[in-house]
Amino acid sequence: MTQYDIKTRHGNIHTLEQGAGKPVIFLHGWSIDGYACRRVLHTLGKRYRVIVPTMPGFHPSFAWKKRVNQQWMTEAMTDWFDAVDLVRPVLIGHSLGGVNAMLLASERQSILRELILIDTVGIPLASRKSIDWQRAWVKKRAQSFSMYGLSVPFTIDRSFVKQVLVRPKQLTSLSTFATQVDCAKVAKTITVPTLIVWGAEDYFTPITIGETLVSILAKGKIKTVPGNHDWPIFNPDPLLEILEAEGY
Repeated sequence: MTQYDIKTRHGNIHTLEQGAGKPVIFLHGWSIDGYACRRVLHTLGKRYRVIVPTMPGFHPSFAWKKRVNQQWMTEAMTDWFDAVDLVRPVLIGHSLGGVNAMLLASERQSILRELILIDTVGIPLASRKSIDWQRAWVKKRAQSFSMYGLSVPFTIDRSFVKQVLVRPKQLTSLSTFATQVDCAKVAKTITVPTLIVWGAEDYFTPITIGETLVSILAKGKIKTVPGNHDWPIFNPDPLLEILEAEGY
């Protein structure tokens, strides 16, 4: 696994890379960093060139000096993407990473082969208030412990604690950012083939979000896989199978 920094107009984005072959980009979710995606890098890196940036705002990438907005996030991600200079990559976004993947895809879709959104957020749910999301997140953590055991504290929890200690304000800001982006509006601009993948036991982000997105996307389809919201971090094998099934 190699690591390097990519300079953008807003700051440096720390990037991990492993493997060789056709390029795959994986954008992680809220509260973690690229290091928490080691299993993704190792599993997909057996067949592909896998690139995992730590999302802007999360350590060790740059911290936002002011509250991030849609334009700035899009600028940072497109600067990063252009600098990495990939040919027809598959772009994968998980949770908050799905929001960022959609923003990037909307600007660079002519270069992408396919977009894959995993248990993503970004569609407002009238029935859920902020406290409901917080409670659902706590339940998700307990569910992940019951499903993935001791892997949790050494991946997600270790990364989360680091973010709490180093970037507590960024955690709040990026959580708010996820609810401010109108992904339904962004989805209307995306014409690249898009596969939406949902964990069958994901009670944190209801599959109705995915169903809404697939109804808007020009070339969207949806499928479920075993696992909860955190499945790609702990068991990325289905993701490898999906890429192979997609003919990649």
